[in-house]
Amino acid sequence: MFHGTRPEFFTEDEWDAVLDANALMGVTGDQLLVLYRHWRWAYWLAGCHATELVREKRRGDEGVGLGWEESHADQVLEEPPRFGIALEDPSWGAHYIWMAVLRSVVEAAEKHLKVVLPGRLGEAVHRTRQVLTDQRNAVLHSGAPKFWDSRLTRIWDEDDSFQDDVWRVNLGLGGLIMAELQIRDALGITGPRDTRDTDPPTGVMDCERKGKGGGRAPFLSLAAGDR
Repeated sequence: MFHGTRPEFFTEDEWDAVLDANALMGVTGDQLLVLYRHWRWAYWLAGCHATELVREKRRGDEGVGLGWEESHADQVLEEPPRFGIALEDPSWGAHYIWMAVLRSVVEAAEKHLKVVLPGRLGEAVHRTRQVLTDQRNAVLHSGAPKFWDSRLTRIWDEDDSFQDDVWRVNLGLGGLIMAELQIRDALGITGPRDTRDTDPPTGVMDCERKGKGGGRAPFLSLAAGDR
C-alpha cells in the first residue's frame, strides 16, 4: 500500500493507519478536486499567517499579539480602534480566515461527502471541531452584537497542543487528499475506486508521472492547474 510522504505532527504508525483506511476512495473525481482546491486555499492562508507573524516580530509592532488584545478586552470602544486591537492586522486576519476555510473543508468531507476521517487525523478533527466552527461562523457572519465576540477569542484559552492539532488537521487532510489523487493517477482512473484498487503499480507514484499518451496523467493535470 502506498503511504506517501508522512506529514509533520504524525508518527509513521499514525500516518499508516490514516492511509490504510482509504477514507476518500468512494469520493467522485469532481468532489476530490473540490476538496483539493479548497484545502490548497487553507494551506496558503496558513502560510500567510506564519509569514505575517515573522514580519511583525521583526518590525517589533506594538499592539499586535495575543497579550495586548487580552489586556484591552474589557475596554468600551467609542472611537475607531488603533491598529491591532480589532484583530484586523495581517497575522490575525490570515489566522481567522485560515481557520474558517479549513473548517469548511473538513465539514464538506464529513457532512456532505459522509467521509469518516480516520485515526489520529479524526481525533484532531474531533478536538478542534467546535472552536473552528465558532471561528468560521464569526468570520463569515459579522452580525455579532458585541465587539469581543467569544467565538473569536475562545481559542486563546487552549494550550499549545491544541494548535498542534489544528496543524495536524491542516497537514493531515492535505496529505490524505494528495495520496488519493496520486493513487488514482497511478491506476489511470478519475472516479471512485473499489477495494481492489488500493495498490498502484510499483514506481509510478510521482505526481509528474507520464500518462500512456505521453503527457501528464489527466487527473493530476487538473490538480496541478493544467488546462
